Amino acid sequence: MTSFIETHIDTIKVDGIEIFYREAGSSDALTILLLHGYPSSSFQFRNLIPILATKYRVVAPDLPSYGFTVIPEERGYEYTFESFAKTIGVFIDALGIKEFVPYIFDYGAPVGLRHILHFMPFTRSTHTCGLGLPCNDL
Repeated sequence: MTSFIETHIDTIKVDGIEIFYREAGSSDALTILLLHGYPSSSFQFRNLIPILATKYRVVAPDLPSYGFTVIPEERGYEYTFESFAKTIGVFIDALGIKEFVPYIFDYGAPVGLRHILHFMPFTRSTHTCGLGLPCNDL
């Protein structure tokens, strides 16, 4: 019998932005950070999250200006991959994530890779898909 793991949705205000995210799994488990592609949102992971959550803590934010993430106009947000990476870094810190595996592809890849360049000690490995490489086990 397969157990069902519920995905929780929430928001957190970081970097002057209301970040929407989906989360499932044990907070004691290794975290997988799912960074979505273009023009999508964390919704694209709705079927993957419960599967991964049987073994991992899974966190899937909506990148700035996607899905339900809200950026106030007066924030003057700069829509660059560098800004997205900084925002995701602050988001990770706000959730208290100390170690994680980023799952990156498409639009999430340059965001995740920029974040890794700045925060390499906290990244255990990187799971990439769609880059012509085999998808490996975590």
